[in-house]
Amino acid sequence: MSGGSIAARGLSLAYGGCPVLDGAGLTAFGGEVVGVLGANGAGKSTLLRCLAGVQAADAGQVVLSGACLEALPPRVRAQRLGYLPQRPRAEWALSVTQVAALGRLPHLPWWQGSETARRAPEVLSALSACHLEPFANRPVDTLSGGEFARAMLARLLAGRHDVVIADEPVADLDPPHAVDVMRILAGEAARGAAVLVALHDLALADRFCDRVIVLAQGRVIAQGRPRTILEAGVLARAYGAPCSVARIDGQLLARFDGGTSAQDVS
Repeated sequence: MSGGSIAARGLSLAYGGCPVLDGAGLTAFGGEVVGVLGANGAGKSTLLRCLAGVQAADAGQVVLSGACLEALPPRVRAQRLGYLPQRPRAEWALSVTQVAALGRLPHLPWWQGSETARRAPEVLSALSACHLEPFANRPVDTLSGGEFARAMLARLLAGRHDVVIADEPVADLDPPHAVDVMRILAGEAARGAAVLVALHDLALADRFCDRVIVLAQGRVIAQGRPRTILEAGVLARAYGAPCSVARIDGQLLARFDGGTSAQDVS
């Protein structure tokens, strides 16, 4: 698969007259993991929804691998771009395999259905990558929160998209599984996908992201390599609190007034 790319150009959006995005722009290229960072309410989820085409911006443009996102037919968009929302839901008690197979449906001819998708090698590979083989026949409504999150990730992986967008995919996971998820996303970048991931864990962003983009009040205030961008001044501005940054055995430790932002995930 050739590498994909996605770009946001001047995205602006307001709710009830209150700006949520204010001219936000970014680019992610095939082969890289780009972390989207910022405090709660900074606009991370809204930005990713606009990039995924789930939400329309008031102004600006999204370009997917050189084409205007809005101009792409829905099926083509679903083939090229995969999106994992912050709080995914399952409306039916499908099995884990059936949920993962949903990621293949846009790639199949109309006369082939879910049974063909369930046997697809991409689905089996996704279940393996997410350590879900023991749960393959379990209804997703019987899973723990962390298991359910991995089932949703498997659906995303099964699509083999050019661009992968994940909104806080490690939020409900314990530290070892969070590291596993970031390794999986790094693997998606290694096969040529452009990966955008919203994160709160600065240590994971520093460890796994090739670049980070920092939002504050809907604006991009900094972007670049983690070792350059994740410094006290930028983080204090982004999170609205005094901050000090250190590295212990190479791992980022950002300390804010009142606590520490990063877990030990090494």
